[in-house]
Amino acid sequence: MVIDEKKLMSVLDSGVHAADDPKHLLQGPAKYVPTPPEKEQLQHAVPTGDGLKRYHQSELKSAIQKYVRRLMPGKAMAAARAMWPKDAEGLMRRSVVIAAEDAGWRSIAPAFYAWREAERLIKEGQEDVARELMVTSIGELAKRPKDRDTAAIWSAAKWCRKDPVPVLGDDWQKKLIDALVDRDELLAVKIAIQKAGKKETKAAFWQALRCVGAMRSIEALRCVEACKARLNTGTRDADIGTMVAAAILGCCRSGNCENEMPPTGVTAEERTEHHDRLDWWTQDLHGFIGQRAVAKVVEEGKAEGLDAKALGNVQFYLESLFPEGAQKAKYYDEAADWELKNYWHVGDMKFCQEKWKKLRPIVQAAIEKAMAMAGKA
Repeated sequence: MVIDEKKLMSVLDSGVHAADDPKHLLQGPAKYVPTPPEKEQLQHAVPTGDGLKRYHQSELKSAIQKYVRRLMPGKAMAAARAMWPKDAEGLMRRSVVIAAEDAGWRSIAPAFYAWREAERLIKEGQEDVARELMVTSIGELAKRPKDRDTAAIWSAAKWCRKDPVPVLGDDWQKKLIDALVDRDELLAVKIAIQKAGKKETKAAFWQALRCVGAMRSIEALRCVEACKARLNTGTRDADIGTMVAAAILGCCRSGNCENEMPPTGVTAEERTEHHDRLDWWTQDLHGFIGQRAVAKVVEEGKAEGLDAKALGNVQFYLESLFPEGAQKAKYYDEAADWELKNYWHVGDMKFCQEKWKKLRPIVQAAIEKAMAMAGKA
């Protein structure tokens, strides 16, 4: 697809802005919107999530993303249903980040719309339907092909690639537009690193993405709007780069591959699966059980010379992020290798893989023991 530069600049110069509330853009075809069971069916057709209620919300949140990542919709939905009464707002907010980090840019707008629709249902007193809408949204994320490019490209552009950082002057917005039009996603992210977070350039940055997204496809524009709207609700610093990168990938990749998001659907069997325990590999450095287990391995001298921080990160990169056999993202290997070696100061990927091969059964036993001691085995 060729975008005429004069037409694009005329759109930009006209000051076209999407509405502050992008709901009209996020409402797309019905297939994008998860369909929960009818309200009268909920009492009989859907488990309550009581089997996992003994777990803390942070443990459930970690598990949801691991199950989504490993294409396990039944377990992901069971964990989401158990988390709902503990932290419904946290589940709704996190679902969009999970979509961005693991399911790719096409999944972000549907996940964001599901969140907003669930909020509307809660206000109308239909909390059961809202819960099942979000649970279904999580299940659909688990069934989609996995793509961690949005999480890895920010690191690749910031640290790994040796090509020079662009020198940006007053024409930086035009350089950004040129990069997006040319589908040069790495250059666009490098510009974003310098401009997306600055108060004086933030509005112009998102204006450029909106314009190119609108010229690409409604799907790309929905992605841009959803990413910006999600950032406007507040997010962790660690997630900001992911959401910005997702918007850029939407602009660069829309129309360059399949035109529509692959259809998904949660089956009745998946929706009603009952689970009463979390798998050991759902707990890592992001939760108390994982932290305690790793510390115990180090304390007992079984960590192959690694300290707790190093071992926790080896587990995170080699088990939590990408279990054996998982589909690798385009930028993952170089980003993970750089971060493990230069940011966390553990060693290169080959070194960490050799360590984890020996340590995996030891860490597994320690986590399972910690879960048993906490009454969660």
